[in-house]
Amino acid sequence: MNWIGMVVGAVCGAVGALVATLILGKKSGEGVGRLVSLAVFAMLFGLSREYVTPILHAHYNAYGIDGELSKSPAWVAMKAYEPVTYNRILDAAQVRLRGGENMGKVTDEMAANVQALILKRVPTTSDVAAVAYMRVMMEEIKVLSDRGDDSCYRFLMPEGAVGHSDLIGMLPKDLAQRDGDALAEVFRAAVVEARPVPTEAQFMEAFRPAVMSLQTLNPRYVTDLEALGKPQTTLASKRYTCELTMALYGEVFKLPRDAAGLTLRYLIASAG
Repeated sequence: MNWIGMVVGAVCGAVGALVATLILGKKSGEGVGRLVSLAVFAMLFGLSREYVTPILHAHYNAYGIDGELSKSPAWVAMKAYEPVTYNRILDAAQVRLRGGENMGKVTDEMAANVQALILKRVPTTSDVAAVAYMRVMMEEIKVLSDRGDDSCYRFLMPEGAVGHSDLIGMLPKDLAQRDGDALAEVFRAAVVEARPVPTEAQFMEAFRPAVMSLQTLNPRYVTDLEALGKPQTTLASKRYTCELTMALYGEVFKLPRDAAGLTLRYLIASAG
């Protein structure tokens, strides 16, 4: 069962990669250059740095961040269903911004907080919401995999990689928007339709058909599951990691909805 952590670890790494989209809304699809420009909200009003002091920048960022977050469906849902967490993240960000801290560093900390919340809420959300969210994530992985480089691997395995900002710009805007919408439903359902975290016995019963299908698809896939989360160094091995991840979750999606949702919720819970 050690491979379970490896399997979900790869996908949970991708959760953090899209958090920037949740923070920056639709603009995040425009790449790293746009991420940098958005870090200084005052620039959106055509103000020049030479005429605006660092203090004014800091205070504008602090007061404007709540309005910026309100453009994201995921943050709106968090504010409605996770108000304590939302306010804690927002208050901490505003304090640091007023203190003149770099917006990029503040955003990174916000992303880490949101990632932790996602991994906490997916296991108790509805089966429908869990499946919908993970389907969107697999679409994102497929888009990056089709590039033929290591983009997909960096999306799955952010640990030790050099940033994710460029990856966000590689995803279609509508896909990034659907990611935010799906995550908003995860937050809502985790509160309104909260489910108990599946047991290992329930998981094994639900997941067994997916493993059998994976074995039929390619016997090597099942053999290689335990190595899924290990660092890869060659382009070929990195691309194979993405291939195996997509194949595994593809078989999970073929399960009946309740079984697929239960399986996904357990996998995410096992990484928490």
